[in-house]
Amino acid sequence: MQLDYNNMGNEFGELIDSLSNKELLKFTEHKNPILRTFAKIGIINRGKGNILVLLEDELSKNETIEVWEADLVDRQTTASIVYEAYLIKKSLDTLSHFPNLKYPSMDSIIVSEKVFEKIDSAIIYSNCDLNYRILNRVFKRQFEGRHLSRIEKLAFEMNISQAFFHLKDRNDVFFTSLEQDYFKRKFPRLSFETYNEKGHLIQYLIYLLESQDKILYNIGLRKLRKKEWQNHEFDIVLHEIIDEKGIKL
Repeated sequence: MQLDYNNMGNEFGELIDSLSNKELLKFTEHKNPILRTFAKIGIINRGKGNILVLLEDELSKNETIEVWEADLVDRQTTASIVYEAYLIKKSLDTLSHFPNLKYPSMDSIIVSEKVFEKIDSAIIYSNCDLNYRILNRVFKRQFEGRHLSRIEKLAFEMNISQAFFHLKDRNDVFFTSLEQDYFKRKFPRLSFETYNEKGHLIQYLIYLLESQDKILYNIGLRKLRKKEWQNHEFDIVLHEIIDEKGIKL
């Protein structure tokens, strides 16, 4: 069974519309991840429910389902779907207050809404395999120092590229030594197998291959030649670098 966004306004949409808030909330606890996710989208669209409770439940489950959008099939965690449904809802609600077309950006909405600070904190302390769109948004936030040890764990133990570049942008005095140790000792031995893991690998390879540090460049080159990064929607960026630099695989 697959979650089909096109049918949100058809069979499933009609079913959701026929349910009361109480009935729909009950479905948000269903064991079936498809039904549960549809119910949570429905509750969010109605402006009901506690988003932190809804999201943290999916973060803890860390379940993945197939999603149809137009003619494309993608695999996403239910937490990613719930997060993005809430983001769209908040964006639409915010934009409705700007009739003069001077709309705020989605990033500014996230920064200004206090609830997103709590959501982002919940995300960085979860072990859920979230997509790059969510992680990119989360790590645009300037987290307080109390979250630093967790972000370091995400970067150097869980290999989350957005966490790595977040730390790099902080310009902390200890970052360079952590970076060198990570790429010299750990990175060469890592395997990047899932779609999201390959996305992180591509970001690291771009960074290494563009580095002026010859040691880091060569580490990236050796990893590139293992071809773990292939068959990903962003591998085109690496192909461009390969062509530009005349790299032979």
